[in-house]
Amino acid sequence: MSLHSTILSLLRVTASLATAALLLHVEVSEAQNSHYLQALYGQGFTVSDSTLDPEVDFVQVLYSNGIPGSPAGGREIYASVNSASGLLEARGATSKKLDPNRTRGFTRLDQRMYPDPGGASPIVVRVTLSLESAGDGRARNTALLQVGPCRAFITDDIGGTTPGVTPGSIDCNDTSGVDWTTTESAEGLAIVAAYAASPSTLLMQAQVSGYLGNGTTDISTGSFSISGTLHIEQLGGNAPTFQSDTFLTVPEPHSTGLALATIAALGAIARRRHATASQRRMRA
Repeated sequence: MSLHSTILSLLRVTASLATAALLLHVEVSEAQNSHYLQALYGQGFTVSDSTLDPEVDFVQVLYSNGIPGSPAGGREIYASVNSASGLLEARGATSKKLDPNRTRGFTRLDQRMYPDPGGASPIVVRVTLSLESAGDGRARNTALLQVGPCRAFITDDIGGTTPGVTPGSIDCNDTSGVDWTTTESAEGLAIVAAYAASPSTLLMQAQVSGYLGNGTTDISTGSFSISGTLHIEQLGGNAPTFQSDTFLTVPEPHSTGLALATIAALGAIARRRHATASQRRMRA
């Protein structure tokens, strides 16, 4: 093997290892469902709500132990997904409270798309997950968007020794049948698939999750907040249909009424602090 080939092989191995490291805190599901909603909190021992019923468009979970910000302290974690609006949310807050099995909120949406026309004409499908990510103390937020085999994702580390957003993508190699373009940033994820001939069906998945701490170490005081709003466009052909008749039928996404005021208040503080920190990094 030539020196040039050896170097290329080492670079490919290094890139694969880096991608694997990025995916450690992103839920990677090889299997996708025609319609699937899931919200959960915790790790190791988790509590979740999920559905495969295309007529159900909303699931949520809430963990509450005390009141964050009160003299006695407490911890709350909330996660929800609404397929009618395309809104995924995960929020958590803690003060004076450690619970290593209750640090994560996670939510996921799977949906099958039926492009029109299917099978003959070229089409372009653009799927976007607009993001808002924030936290206080030390937190880690993640998001993933998948169209077919192609996955784009970010990890947003807040606080700690290496704060900042780390983007990545995997299995987005161009073929004779489809060209992929991905975008990954703190503001959102986007996948554009240009098909030479329209597929008869197309599976999509979106996820957001947040951790109090860095995903392996808990914190007694802090918060995380991440939300994603899903958008889908098809260029060419008529409008597509979906497995769920109510999918993305609500024009404006809305937060659920169960998201507690304490989480919202701490999230607002976290957004201001995280934005200030981001501005400092941009000026540096």
